[in-house]
Amino acid sequence: MPAKISANGTVSWHEWETPQEEKDFQLLYAGVLEREAAAREARSPAFAADLRAWAAKAREKAASIDTSPPQGDLFGGTDAD
Repeated sequence: MPAKISANGTVSWHEWETPQEEKDFQLLYAGVLEREAAAREARSPAFAADLRAWAAKAREKAASIDTSPPQGDLFGGTDAD
């Protein structure tokens, strides 16, 4: 089940309501991981490399999410017509 981080930093677990919401979260998560990696680089370069790899995976996941609206029937007909 995915997490949602609110502006005050609290984390809640829920289902994504839209693909855009999941994409936005993945990009936010990637940014958090990158900042954490930069902060840990001097003390723990191996862990910083892991964090950067996880950030790259989050960006790849975000890029793979299709946020375009589903194509509906443009003429209002049914399949039986």
